[in-house]
Amino acid sequence: MKVSMKNSSIAKKVAPFVITVGVIAGVGLIDTDKVLGHGYVSEPASRAKLGAANNVGSVQYEPQSLEAPKGFPLAGPADGKIASAGGMFGGILDQQSSDRWIKHDMVGGVNDITWYHTAQHRTTKWHYYITKKGWNPNTPIKRSDLELIGTFENGGKQPERSVTHIVNVPTDRSGYHVILAVWDIDDTANAFYQVIDVNLKNGESGPGVQPDTEKPSTVTGLHTMSVESSSVDLMWNAATDNVGVDHYMIYRGDSVGIAKQIGTSSTTSFKDITVEAGKIYTYYIVAVDRAGNTSGSSNIIVVSTQNPEVVIPPVETPDTVKPSMVEGLHTMSVKHNSVNLMWNAAQDNVGVDHYVVYREGVELTQTKGTSFTDLSVQASTTYNYHVRAVDAAGNISDKSSLYTVTTLVKPVLPDVAAWNATGLYIVGTKVEYKGNVYEARVTFRSFGDTNWNPESALSLWKLVTN
Repeated sequence: MKVSMKNSSIAKKVAPFVITVGVIAGVGLIDTDKVLGHGYVSEPASRAKLGAANNVGSVQYEPQSLEAPKGFPLAGPADGKIASAGGMFGGILDQQSSDRWIKHDMVGGVNDITWYHTAQHRTTKWHYYITKKGWNPNTPIKRSDLELIGTFENGGKQPERSVTHIVNVPTDRSGYHVILAVWDIDDTANAFYQVIDVNLKNGESGPGVQPDTEKPSTVTGLHTMSVESSSVDLMWNAATDNVGVDHYMIYRGDSVGIAKQIGTSSTTSFKDITVEAGKIYTYYIVAVDRAGNTSGSSNIIVVSTQNPEVVIPPVETPDTVKPSMVEGLHTMSVKHNSVNLMWNAAQDNVGVDHYVVYREGVELTQTKGTSFTDLSVQASTTYNYHVRAVDAAGNISDKSSLYTVTTLVKPVLPDVAAWNATGLYIVGTKVEYKGNVYEARVTFRSFGDTNWNPESALSLWKLVTN
């Protein structure tokens, strides 16, 4: 949403310009991934956002990418590189003289500054600075040139796409000044830096708009909607303000009366989920307007959280009942190189967890299902199998009846080559794979893909003998 400045305008006309889609001299096509990322000051347009009109070079395509470590003024970009967020885009934005940049006419007092977030990062705060009286406009901007004029906390929440702040611009100076806008990201170590060039008209065109110093009305009607052992739901009546209430600060006191801010809310309700069961707390609310003025404290309420419900867990009787014996053990197929076993499901008072398959009295495998294929057998060999059921408690059933199987004689394979993952195969070509003979259905080359083996790629191969 576009929000206009209350007291600003562009200081001089900007000649129209055209950007041709395609390769621009020395730049190239716009990287759409970068265009998506972060945010810039859209109104009044920042030095970077004015783009080609400001002769800023390639930063005109990425005004939203001026990113540097957060923590300003204690940390962040070095002096002399503040405007470029640490020298980004060749540091062109750090060029500084009294006539280098287009300026916005502005009258001191209440002014709107709007951020446009191309990526809506979780936000700690936005903060604003302006050059001091008597600063030197012909040297790159330093920390010592700046003073804080506004801070807007966001508590780590995700902001709207467009966010406008009412900033009280000083009325005690006139002429060329620079406003620094900083957007601190909550879940990274970085912030975004934007500078706005303004021509303050204080004393030149009337007294200007005075700063908003009127505090909101005191919050009334604070009460609880619900109280549990681990949460307290609060609600109150909306405060009023000459400009508008921005948010509410929630304060909580403990049993000794020490009150601390525990959160903020942009609405007239708040859920405190940091309470303990069986405790006494006091609450009050303070309203904050967009200029940072705070109201008096609301009515204080006393809340006792509920004691936790005592739940006596049921006494669990250990499960000592073993599953029923497995029955119906049989084979579904017997080959020279495999035995496919199947059996009936066992019964249990709680439930069968898995089955253990034994061959010659030695555990062969465990399986959740009621079937198993033994691929480790030899041709023309007799094997004895039995199965046991096991429940979740580890109770094991009696062993099933012994089942005896004799594998088939290994077939004499025709004289064919073994399958090769990189081979070229003509339709009708026969290959040997895992003791079986397969015939190519189509002409193809495997190109090293082991997934095209005859056993798996049934659209390419058909079984001839097994």
